[in-house]
Amino acid sequence: DGEFENLYMLSSSSGSTGVPYLWPRGSFQEVEGARFVELFYKYMFDMDKKSTLYVVSFGMGTWIAGTFMTAVTEIISRKGYPILVITPGLEKDLLINLIKQVQDDFDQVLIIGYPPFVKDIIDSGDNLGIDWSKLNLKLMFAAEGFSEQWRDYIHKKIGSNNPLKTSTNIYGTADSAIMGMETPLSILLRRVLLKKDKINDFFGDNRQPTVVQYDPTQRFFEKIGNELVFTANSGIPLIRYNLHDNGDIITYEKVKTTLEENGISIKKALNKYDSKDFDWKLPFLYLFGRSNFMVNFYGLGIFPEHIKAGLEDIRVSNLLSGKFNMKTDTDRRHNQKLLINIELQRETEPNKNIEKLILESILKHLKDLNSEFNKLYKELGPKKATPILHLFNYGNEQFKIGAKHEWIKKT
Repeated sequence: DGEFENLYMLSSSSGSTGVPYLWPRGSFQEVEGARFVELFYKYMFDMDKKSTLYVVSFGMGTWIAGTFMTAVTEIISRKGYPILVITPGLEKDLLINLIKQVQDDFDQVLIIGYPPFVKDIIDSGDNLGIDWSKLNLKLMFAAEGFSEQWRDYIHKKIGSNNPLKTSTNIYGTADSAIMGMETPLSILLRRVLLKKDKINDFFGDNRQPTVVQYDPTQRFFEKIGNELVFTANSGIPLIRYNLHDNGDIITYEKVKTTLEENGISIKKALNKYDSKDFDWKLPFLYLFGRSNFMVNFYGLGIFPEHIKAGLEDIRVSNLLSGKFNMKTDTDRRHNQKLLINIELQRETEPNKNIEKLILESILKHLKDLNSEFNKLYKELGPKKATPILHLFNYGNEQFKIGAKHEWIKKT
C-alpha cells in the first residue's frame, strides 16, 4: 500500500546487475527469518546448549546480510540461547584480534560471512597463531556459492571432520532476506552426486549448483523457463518475482530416490554425521546464479565456477586468497583473449612456476567442466585458447574488501 508504518529498516542491494535498490523490511520479516534460522542454531550448531561467540563478518551498514543476521540472532538469544554477538564486519584485523582475546571463554565460535572473506580470515588467523581446531569453529556463508572441494579445504583448515554439520550456506537477497539454506541433507545430495560423477546427469550442468531446502509457506518458488521465481510477503510484497537465477525445484521424494539409487540411506548417512534431526520433508531447489554473470569467449560462456574449480584444486589452493576476476579482450590482431586476474595468498610472491601451476589447474578443470571450451581448445590450439593469467600480491586494490566480490571485470 506504499505505507512504511509497519517497516523500520532499509537495506541496499549490492548493485551487481546495475544500480543498487533500497528494500524495506519490518519486524515481521525478521521474526519470520528467526523462525527458520533457529532450526539451524539448535539442531546444527547446538547453540541452545553451547555458549557461542557469534562473529558477524558480513559488511554492516546498508547491506542486509550483517544487519539482518544480527537482528534475527538477537530475537533467538532472547529465548535463552547463550549467544554473544560481535559485529566487526569487514574489519578483518579487528575481528581476528577480538577472537584471540576471548577464544577461551566460549564452547564454540561461529563466524558468518562471505565465502572468500571467511577464507581470508581463516588463512590470516593461521599466520597470526590462531589454532582454529581448538575453537570448535562453525561457519555460515551467504552471497555466493562454492564447491564441495572448497568446503573440504576450509573444514580441513579448521580441523573439522564433519562435512554435513560444520558449515551451511544461505540463499538470500536484499529483496527478500533468507529464501533457503543448505541442510545436511542438501549437502549430502551434492557430495554423493559429486563422488559418483553424476552432477551433470542430475542437474544438467557440470557446475556444482548451490542446493538448499526452503519453507514454501514463507517463500513459494516456481520455475518459469530456466529461471526461478518466488512469491513472498516481504517488506515490499513480491509476486512471482524474478531474480533471474537459473535453477529448478526438487521434491524430497526425488532426492530420497536418487540417494537410494546410489546406495545411500538418508537415515544412516545423517546418523553417521550427527545430523539425525535434519531428515526434513521440505522441498529443495538448486541454482547456478544469473546467466549474465559470465564472460563470452569465442561465443561460449565461461562462468566463474569454471575458474573457481581450478583455483580450489588442492595443488594450488594454499597459494591463493580465492579471489579473481576475468574478462575478455582483444589483442592487436583482434584475436579474442580470456584474461584472468588472480590474487595470491599473503606472503606469496608471483613467479613463473606458480603461474604455470595455476594455469595447468585452470585448464584441466575448464576443459573437464565446459565441453564447449574443450572443443574450442582443440580447434583453436593452445596459443589462442589458453587463458592469460595476471597474478597480483595479496591486498591489491582491485581485490579490496567489499560487500560482494565481483568475479566479472566490467572495465
